[in-house]
Amino acid sequence: VELGIRPEHLTVNADGDGSWESKVFVVEKLGSGTYLYLEKEGEPLVVETEGDSNVKVGDIVKVGFDASRCHLFDSSKQAFK
Repeated sequence: VELGIRPEHLTVNADGDGSWESKVFVVEKLGSGTYLYLEKEGEPLVVETEGDSNVKVGDIVKVGFDASRCHLFDSSKQAFK
């Protein structure tokens, strides 16, 4: 089973049991939003933040998410309903 969540549904500076710390490797400013490229247990992860984010490469950020925004996929990449 794999967990999927969209970059805009992840939050930076999150608190709670499901949050974790991650190092920022790339910051991509796109005007209305900024993409932060992180790593979680060796896997790449992208977080979309506000366009005027002050996060810099090398920063350690606390990432979290709302479980209701997650999707679960089986081994054939089909979503559970």
